[in-house]
Amino acid sequence: MQKYNFRRGCLIGNLGQEMSALPPSFRQALLDVLDTWQVAVARLLEEARDCGDISASHDCDLLAYNFWTGWEGAVLRAKLECSGHPMERYFIQFKQLLECGSQHSSN
Repeated sequence: MQKYNFRRGCLIGNLGQEMSALPPSFRQALLDVLDTWQVAVARLLEEARDCGDISASHDCDLLAYNFWTGWEGAVLRAKLECSGHPMERYFIQFKQLLECGSQHSSN
């Protein structure tokens, strides 16, 4: 984003913010993309949970949903602030959430 002076972001997020100006059929298409990304992240989190890298108590589907919801918000805020700081802070917080209660002391 910095390369393009924070004028670009996530195409899906950008389109989602413009839903009122788009055909109704776009809504489901955008949701399908987000769902695909969410499923992929949930599977990775499940692998990490199965390996003991994150807590067995984590709900991987919920974590993946919250990751993408928060990440899209962080991207929007980065564009507004013209700074990568919101994305950096979000990633740090999400990583801390994953580390909370993990069986490994550090990775």
